[in-house]
Amino acid sequence: MSRRTGATIGRWLVLATVGVGAIPAPSLQGQETEPARDSAWAVDRPLSVLLGVRGELTGIPSSGASLQLTWITPDRWPWLAVEYLAQTVRWNVQYDAKTRRDQLYFGRLKLGVGKGQAPSVFVFFEKGRGTIKTEPADWRGKIYDLSGLGAGMGITVGRISISVEGSLGGANRSNPDLYGSLGVALQFRAY
Repeated sequence: MSRRTGATIGRWLVLATVGVGAIPAPSLQGQETEPARDSAWAVDRPLSVLLGVRGELTGIPSSGASLQLTWITPDRWPWLAVEYLAQTVRWNVQYDAKTRRDQLYFGRLKLGVGKGQAPSVFVFFEKGRGTIKTEPADWRGKIYDLSGLGAGMGITVGRISISVEGSLGGANRSNPDLYGSLGVALQFRAY
């Protein structure tokens, strides 16, 4: 048998094998793997930890940071959260070139509705302390108390949540008076 004849027979054997294998192939199904599931995105977890930044919009826009622990009920309708917020507030006084600045630290208790990758609305109670940072020297470092009620609404996409929130309450900074807040928060679900 010549080399040429052997090569021709080899080619025909390969084509015949492929042809015979192709006949049952459409009816065979391969084992498909499910996409990897990121456990941090799991919606069946009752607890989640969110790290965030917040911008205060009243007065001169100022920055803040937050840490929130959220518990979602089994039927996923209401959720409850405890948040720690550190917020700077700045403002100007008429006829005075000096910018005033206070540092606020709040504990918040939030109750909301809205689940997963969807809009949500919430209400909260906040209580905290403020420290005067820039005022006349005899006021600098003074600590005062604040407490108030607020509401907000937001939306979640993936691990990121963005919300707009406002609150109104009382403070004893100089004498008992009202304080108001309006802010935008951006939070990242870390767990």
